[in-house]
Amino acid sequence: MSDDVFKFRAECMRGVGNVLLRVNARKIEIESTEQAGDVVTTITGATIGAGKALDLASFKAVLAEIVDGHLIVETLALADEYTGERTASQRQPRSPRRSLPLRT
Repeated sequence: MSDDVFKFRAECMRGVGNVLLRVNARKIEIESTEQAGDVVTTITGATIGAGKALDLASFKAVLAEIVDGHLIVETLALADEYTGERTASQRQPRSPRRSLPLRT
């Protein structure tokens, strides 16, 4: 099992639950924040399936499957590099908005 320590921010406990449905962990620490009621979670020794250790890239790939899990994916980092901030390079692209025709 890997001893990598990951940290991420989720909008609520449901988001954390969705992560825990997909990965196993040796240790989990959860704390609430004042930042919009978000939940910061630290996971040590993340594995999937029959004990395959996850690195940062493979953990993000697993988390990308979570519906509305964009905040988790955008803030996931190794714990010693975690800032809690979303970075533009990690943000998922939005659909272009279309203008509605004006009625005359």
